[in-house]
Amino acid sequence: MLVVDASIAIKWVVAEDGSDVAVGLRRPTTAFLAPDLLTIECANILWKKARRAELTPEEAKLGFADLTGLSPPDARDKISKVAEEQDAEESALVATGLSPREARARVRQRGRDAIPDETDVIELAALWSIDPTQLSNQGHPFGLGLAARLPKNAMQ
Repeated sequence: MLVVDASIAIKWVVAEDGSDVAVGLRRPTTAFLAPDLLTIECANILWKKARRAELTPEEAKLGFADLTGLSPPDARDKISKVAEEQDAEESALVATGLSPREARARVRQRGRDAIPDETDVIELAALWSIDPTQLSNQGHPFGLGLAARLPKNAMQ
């Protein structure tokens, strides 16, 4: 049994120094304990990374892998590596007697699927969406280039 704090857990979803070691701690046979505030602490770390522009606010909120500064081939390689690690972890869980569905669910509890799917796209688009009726309540700078189709009743 291992006690994990936010400094380790965050390395499971964001690539940074020590991520390879942190990911290596995740084994199907290892039980984890964590402080009650782990989720809040991880959210705070993601918020700080977003503030420093290491992740976009939307990527941070959704827990996407940090591909900041990587070339397209390097980003592809990183995503492939994470996908392989997730597949290996799922296989190990199936070998312990879990069904493939249960194994996949357990792996996904620890982070997003390495390869984005339609659900990820929809969730990201929802975070990027701007309600045109609320523009006056949002602090967007002039020249941001917002485009929206206003409802007919708002064009009077």
